[in-house]
Amino acid sequence: MEVFTACLWPTPPPRGQPPPKASRTEHTPFRHQDKRPPTPNRYNPQTQQPPGANPEMPTPTDITLHRQSRTLEITFDDGFAKTLPCEYLRVFSPSAEVRGHGPGQEVLVIGKEEVNIERIDPVGNYAVRLVFDDGHDSGIYSWDELYALATQFEENWQGYLGQLAEAGVKRATDR
Repeated sequence: MEVFTACLWPTPPPRGQPPPKASRTEHTPFRHQDKRPPTPNRYNPQTQQPPGANPEMPTPTDITLHRQSRTLEITFDDGFAKTLPCEYLRVFSPSAEVRGHGPGQEVLVIGKEEVNIERIDPVGNYAVRLVFDDGHDSGIYSWDELYALATQFEENWQGYLGQLAEAGVKRATDR
């Protein structure tokens, strides 16, 4: 019977002898303080911009949640400011739950007229995660995404209302 043995670690030295010096071809154990080489398709803060970050795009200087009116007020460093309804941010969430995993997989989100934001969590220095009171918390809104949602509000909102009409759905506030 043939036995195959795989050894990932060098054989320990006999008792009382110092361990041999590792050569370049030997496997040396990974220690948590060692720096791993950057992995492809992963964000490396020393060499890359964060995912969704565009150095040319404005970044927010102020984000204010108005719970009573259910709106989020955003001011950007280029001076542009916009107040967005929480419903709009919820139905246009950048999450896979809403946008799917590719083109054509988008979901028409309905019944969110009364939704509010419970919490705003920072995500690094490039985004926020909005936690909604309906339990939705998987959308990460990069600064680029927030700027696009703010600057394209009227167009996006009219498109959404058109999709609702096509689907034969009326918003609770329109009934």
